[in-house]
Amino acid sequence: MITIAAITFREVLRKKVLLTTLLLAVAFFALYGTGLYHVNKDYHSAPTMLKNVLMPQLYLVGLYFGNFIIAFLAIFSSVGTISTEVENGTMHAILSRPISRSHIVLGKFGGYAGMLTVGAAVFFAAVTLLINIITGFHLPNAALLVALALFCFQPLLLLALAVMGTTFLPTLSNGVALFSLYAVGTIGGIIEQIGNMARSETLTNIGIVSSLLIPTDAMYRKLTCVIAQAANSPLISTQMGPFGSQSEPSHWMIVYSICYFMSVLLIAVLVFSRRDV
Repeated sequence: MITIAAITFREVLRKKVLLTTLLLAVAFFALYGTGLYHVNKDYHSAPTMLKNVLMPQLYLVGLYFGNFIIAFLAIFSSVGTISTEVENGTMHAILSRPISRSHIVLGKFGGYAGMLTVGAAVFFAAVTLLINIITGFHLPNAALLVALALFCFQPLLLLALAVMGTTFLPTLSNGVALFSLYAVGTIGGIIEQIGNMARSETLTNIGIVSSLLIPTDAMYRKLTCVIAQAANSPLISTQMGPFGSQSEPSHWMIVYSICYFMSVLLIAVLVFSRRDV
């Protein structure tokens, strides 16, 4: 399994989607850094209270759009991890060896997970260092570690779904299905925040259901609350409208997300173990 993970990791590094993601990240950091510089310049002499509200929000904006870049990488790099090899016949050669199918699934997941975890951690660190260098904003290390864990967990959820889908769906169908599911979760999260602001139980429930279908957005909302509380400005998250969090996801939501993650991986292993290749 470790050998398969290592081989998969090296294969991922040669994929064009990784280069595309790097170019997107460079463009994002150029724009984000320029924006931070001008905001810091304009508000350098502003009251401390105003800066204490503004800087955490700018930090969360960077992480919010960073979510999309890492999600793009997670989805489009892994949707064909097994189905492509089945379609081109490579999987037949692999299965002819004394390797269990569960090790193949988990090994490929491990290879992609390693790449995504490193990528997400580097992106998180880059946003954190950029805003710290330009504006001087910083958070306690304990809060940063919790936020980092939540940020890295989101692409792993998408990866688990991609691996599950690739065990029984063609590559294109898996990509469309996963991207659509991710869009439902993201839009549902925004609808939930609007529902909380408008005191609409129906809209709030729609958002909750979407979070149960795919809890990636709920992890981002939890991240915003962690950062807001660490910045000693718990109301920051609620002031960001649909891009913040009007109500903090409970710890049970994290437990649910972990169980969801493990269940999806288990389904992937079971489906591929029974598939006729």
